[in-house]
Amino acid sequence: MNFRFPITCCDGFYEDPDVVREYALSLDYENKPGVYPGFRSDMLSELNEEFCFKAVNKMLSMFDDFDSEGNDNQFVFTTWFQKIWPYSENKDDIVNNGWIHCDGNTIVAAVVYLDPNPTVDSGTSMYFPLENYEDFSDEELTDIRNTRRKITSTAKPSDQELLNKYEKNLIKNNSRFEKTLEIKNRYNRMIAYDGQQYHAQSSYWSEHEEFRLTQVFFLDEMIVPQNCIPKTKCERYGI
Repeated sequence: MNFRFPITCCDGFYEDPDVVREYALSLDYENKPGVYPGFRSDMLSELNEEFCFKAVNKMLSMFDDFDSEGNDNQFVFTTWFQKIWPYSENKDDIVNNGWIHCDGNTIVAAVVYLDPNPTVDSGTSMYFPLENYEDFSDEELTDIRNTRRKITSTAKPSDQELLNKYEKNLIKNNSRFEKTLEIKNRYNRMIAYDGQQYHAQSSYWSEHEEFRLTQVFFLDEMIVPQNCIPKTKCERYGI
């Protein structure tokens, strides 16, 4: 797989993460359209444009100085805070494993962990498809999407029949991949990765916190000089 951006990990991302966490906890959360675990705040571009702009450019600064004065770089991005609850009180219940996926047409995705006392195993794992990878049929994908949407429509799903169906789909989906890297959850750690990188939350279970709090970023369009793209810079050396 040819990733344009490398997996990146930066500790101490925010200068004052307590202020960011306090702000995140002051916001309202709801189950917005889409298929993802937990609830999200409104987009930060609508809530706090200045913070949003600085946060996105701070994340992108891990790769290049995209906001330098005088350039005409253009971006389309979204960022918001997200709360994710465990699906089961049993730490080892398979439904607490994340759903392995990639982020479609997203160019770069990123996560900032915002729990001061996190369960370290609730970070993010990276995967590669197995050689005998087989995709789901259109019919299966429709059923899976509907099941996942129902299971994520509440903070803590309790419909056991639906959970059983979700578990069956989860096992089938995740069995098609092998883990290649795991990044642990640490307060104020930022990770970023190419949108085509398969990944999943390592575990939804938390020992100390009611939910996992993060800030997530998705960069969906990017017009910049090609020599600013990490993979392009790397390929200059011809070996």
